[in-house]
Amino acid sequence: MEIRVKVTPNAKRESLERLPDGRYIASVRAKAEAGAANEDLRELLARKFEVSPKKVFLVRGSTLPNKTFRIEKEKN
Repeated sequence: MEIRVKVTPNAKRESLERLPDGRYIASVRAKAEAGAANEDLRELLARKFEVSPKKVFLVRGSTLPNKTFRIEKEKN
């Protein structure tokens, strides 16, 4: 599945909220330097969807606040 996320880096606390249109708004503690915020967001999404971080892939928006992630389901 693919999801769209607007992320705010360097926040005081982490959060993830789903909007009525299906997009998400996220806040992460890491700064937007050297991919740290993307990595924190990837781990936050993995916890939310109960998958390994290795199953969460950044598809678009690596340097933008609006990002698209692909999340693969775990195989049983």
